[in-house]
Amino acid sequence: TVYALLVRVEQRGFVDVEAQACVVIGGGSIAERKVAALLGVGARITVIAPRTTAAITEWTRQGAIAHVARPYRPGDLVGQRLAFVATDDPDVTDAVADEAREWNVWVNAADDPGATGPRRAGRMARRRLRGPRRRRRRRAWRAGATRPVGDG
Repeated sequence: TVYALLVRVEQRGFVDVEAQACVVIGGGSIAERKVAALLGVGARITVIAPRTTAAITEWTRQGAIAHVARPYRPGDLVGQRLAFVATDDPDVTDAVADEAREWNVWVNAADDPGATGPRRAGRMARRRLRGPRRRRRRRAWRAGATRPVGDG
């Protein structure tokens, strides 16, 4: 889950988002889960989406988060610490990833793990959990090994 990812990343000292500006691009169910996780770690959240779920609308009404009712546009990551892209539009994902590189913002894209950053916050945490043995096995399999490579 996003919350577990943030906790793992935070425990390793990479990203502390408590009271930090974070943005979620998108307003659907995936964005809702990411907002809930960010609320759980005390982030200051802005959602950028033309439409949102009922829960995101309610959090906005309560003042827990800010909502900008329009699609993403360049410049939305300025001043942000962490960005989540929760849209099904690869052009938006690419644009956010490019801007994140420019502004050195950590980014996690729900539909494209390769676009994570500053680059690769989510991917780094998952790699550490996998460990070197699993990567070695996967490389051997891709190279055409007929049996799994052992741990020794």
